[in-house]
Amino acid sequence: VREGSNSLSSQDDSVSISSQLAVPAIDLPQTEGFICPTCMNSYSTPEDLQEHYQSQHVVTSYLCPVCKESFDSAVILDKHFESDHAVKKSQSHDTKDFQVLQNELSDLSASLREEKWYSEEQGREIERLQSLLKTNGADDSDPIKGQLSSMEAAKNALVSEVMLLKRQLTEALDNVATLKREKEKAEEEAKSYALESKDSEDSTQIVKKIMEENEELRSKYENLKIDHLNQISILNDQLTIYGKQNDTDKARVESLSAELVKLKMEIKEQSEEIQFKEQKEIEYMQQNEELSVKAKNSAILIQSHQEDLDKKKTELGHLEQLYLESKRALEEKNIAFETLNSKFREAEGSLIKESEEKDILEKKAQQISQELIEARDTITRLEGERKELLSQIQDGEGASTAIQQLQQESVSSSSFAQNYPLKYSNLIANKC
Repeated sequence: VREGSNSLSSQDDSVSISSQLAVPAIDLPQTEGFICPTCMNSYSTPEDLQEHYQSQHVVTSYLCPVCKESFDSAVILDKHFESDHAVKKSQSHDTKDFQVLQNELSDLSASLREEKWYSEEQGREIERLQSLLKTNGADDSDPIKGQLSSMEAAKNALVSEVMLLKRQLTEALDNVATLKREKEKAEEEAKSYALESKDSEDSTQIVKKIMEENEELRSKYENLKIDHLNQISILNDQLTIYGKQNDTDKARVESLSAELVKLKMEIKEQSEEIQFKEQKEIEYMQQNEELSVKAKNSAILIQSHQEDLDKKKTELGHLEQLYLESKRALEEKNIAFETLNSKFREAEGSLIKESEEKDILEKKAQQISQELIEARDTITRLEGERKELLSQIQDGEGASTAIQQLQQESVSSSSFAQNYPLKYSNLIANKC
């Protein structure tokens, strides 16, 4: 409808149009102005609120939850995360579960990006409708503008909830990544402990082998000792028997004495070797006990990290449920918005049609007004001629001719006077 033009419809017609455009009411808090759902600041117009929200609360960059590096788009962030922080397929079953959880988080992030894009599209559609409302008159668009403002406030609240869920998901992903690093560290320690434990098992086998060798050496030592004692006894007997023999036997005695000294040295060396192996056996046993304690501590640490990871999975499931609820609410608001938009388009089409009809009626009214002015001029002219004829009749000049002329003009004026009210009544009926 053009600005400055008078409305052709009555108040009853306005009420009927407003009732046709009515949509289900949205329960929103009764506050003055437009409230930011994040910082609760009040603004006088929806444009001011949207400008504040876009500048203060909309995150334009994407942060990596592991290394905190900033990226311009979510696609670049996903590529960075897959190339630098992805979990390898050769890890344990728990790591595979973590990969599944990470894929679910990626799907949720993609859904959040889709919802954000859809909200931005809705914002642009609302801006377009507001621009149309500004160009149109305010008389017939006040109910629509109020409903659009309510829809925009509800949309901003849903966008705020989605952004809050996104931040919570980011924090959960950060915590899960931290647990992942701790778990990987614990797994590395467990691997090192396992290697040390394997070395300890090997050392245990070595200790057993050394013990067996020590037993053999002890048995050999006992046998040598017995042989030595027997030989000493034999030598003593021989020395006693042959003590009084000639000097040739002294060389034999010296040879046997040297052999005896040699046997004593061998026995001493074997005894020292046995003591050294026993000391090594004690050291290996101590190391084995230390590795067993470390392996137990590592198992306890891995169990603790697994419990923390299960807790984070539960929290993540709760966040996912909240996200689904907010998504359903946003879809319901979108359906209501589409209904209002279709009704607004129907009203806009009817208003355009009425505007065209009004223009046609205005042209007809101008044409009839012009005809009325011409008729008034004709009547004025005829009135002047009638007065002249009357004066001529009174003077007695051309009385019969004047009477005929007056009769013709009277007939013409009568037909015009009869047709003009009929045209005017038809015009008024068309306007109504």
